[in-house]
Order: sequence, then C-alpha cells, then structure tokens
Amino acid sequence: MPTKLTWLGSNAFHIQSPSGLSIYIDPWLENSDCPESERKPRPADVVAITHGHFDHVGQCMDIWRLYSPRVVAPQDLRRWLEKQGLPHDHRDGPDIGGTIELLGLSISLTDARHSGGAPD
Repeated sequence: MPTKLTWLGSNAFHIQSPSGLSIYIDPWLENSDCPESERKPRPADVVAITHGHFDHVGQCMDIWRLYSPRVVAPQDLRRWLEKQGLPHDHRDGPDIGGTIELLGLSISLTDARHSGGAPD
C-alpha cells in the first residue's frame, strides 16, 4: 500500500503509512476547508503538532482521549498539553533540531523561521 496523504484544510493533514500507521499533523478538523467526511477523528497512532496556535493544536486532545496515540510536540507545547491531561512522556517533546524515533518513524523538529523563508 502506498503512503496516503490527505489534506484536511488549513494546515491539517492525515497520513496513512504503507505499514498502516495513522498519523495526524496539526489536526484542526473544525476548519471550514476540512471535508465533512474527515471532521470526525479516526483512530490514530501518532499526532504531531508543529506549534501551539489553536489552528495547529486543533482536536489533538479529542483524538488522544478517543484513541490514545503518541503525541509529539515541541517541549513547551508538550508540557502545556500535559496540563490539559496528556500523560507525561519526556520522549515525545523534542527541542528544535531534535529527532525522535517512534513506531518506525523519524520525526524531526526544525526551525522554519531560518530556512530561507520570509524574514522575521
């Protein structure tokens, strides 16, 4: 099975890996561009959040409460999510420049502000 990438509107994505892993990135499923058929969270193995704006955190905690996926987020955001009920797991809160390995995936955090894009 090939990798399936589904755009969920705004900055949200769902990935189905060839091995069957279900991965959400910035799961804001309530945005106006998210297809109606994708608004209800599906089972997930991993949720990755890039930063703490509401349109990136989205339905992370709803997905976690339903399916208990691993939640990967930058350290400061990860600590905030833990205050919202996510169990503490130091493995899933890397710093910028860090890479973590989980479930056969490598997830790296980069500093997008300095990657040749628009200046600060």
